[in-house]
Amino acid sequence: MKDTPAAPGTSDGRAQPMAPVADFIVRMRWLWLATTVVLVAISLANISKIWPPNPDARIFFAEENPDRQALDRFEETFTKNDNLMIVVEPANGEVFTPSTLAAIGDITEKSWLLPFVRRVDSVTNFQHTYAEGDEMIVRDLVPEPFAVDEAGAAESKDIATSRIELIGSYLPHGKTDVTQVQVLFTLPGVDPITEVPSIVADLREMVAGIEAAHEVTIHLTGGIMINNQFASSGQEDSANLLGPMFLIILLIVGLAIRSILGTISVLIVIMLSAMAGLGALGWMGISLNSVTVLAPLYIMTLAVASAVHVLSA
Repeated sequence: MKDTPAAPGTSDGRAQPMAPVADFIVRMRWLWLATTVVLVAISLANISKIWPPNPDARIFFAEENPDRQALDRFEETFTKNDNLMIVVEPANGEVFTPSTLAAIGDITEKSWLLPFVRRVDSVTNFQHTYAEGDEMIVRDLVPEPFAVDEAGAAESKDIATSRIELIGSYLPHGKTDVTQVQVLFTLPGVDPITEVPSIVADLREMVAGIEAAHEVTIHLTGGIMINNQFASSGQEDSANLLGPMFLIILLIVGLAIRSILGTISVLIVIMLSAMAGLGALGWMGISLNSVTVLAPLYIMTLAVASAVHVLSA
């Protein structure tokens, strides 16, 4: 008995339910290609809305999240504490020297010029209170940090190391080899995407000038820097990973399918997929952040897997 050839849309005589769909897609391939290009172009129309990245940590919590609501109520009742800690490490290993106190005074003075600043505190402008007879004296611990001499620096050290308000906050316990300048901000919250980056941009310019003019090393931390890092770290990861990932994908796909045309087609697919995904964020009103900035990497991974499956089949 002769074997009967399999009918179209069958394999070994078994019906393939998706065969008509696949046949329709292949026959109308130019229509699908044109449709894809149009859809990607439409998705890219609002891609500008995803930039710049949003450094606000609240984006990870929905507005109805109870913890976020509790935090909002607390800040409305009291105040929102957006802080910056400028840690000053003198090259000579001693805070209370004329040169280091001049640097701290310079930082304190220039920090008042940062955007949205509310308060600047340091060992130089610490409010030293003492009595002279019947009179109460309140003055800065170092009234003239740019003109202090060795005797004045030594006196300031004696006072500072005896004040519990400074030990453990502006000076370490038992040491005077490092200190900090505490800066508090009141962010208006009108444009959270640009408020923190504007502070950090001016801050980095200020720090570069301070380190060039004084023999100190400055380290930055605090809520402002953490929020800014949410945005900048994602950008750095994306910039460092996208290029190598493209090359690795092309190499692996080229070796796997051994086809120049197939490799180019996979490249086109992953590029269009990544652009369409980012464009979709713009239409949904979602700006880039430390998570969504990595979306192209995830999309590329899924796109290349699907494309290779199709090509291999």
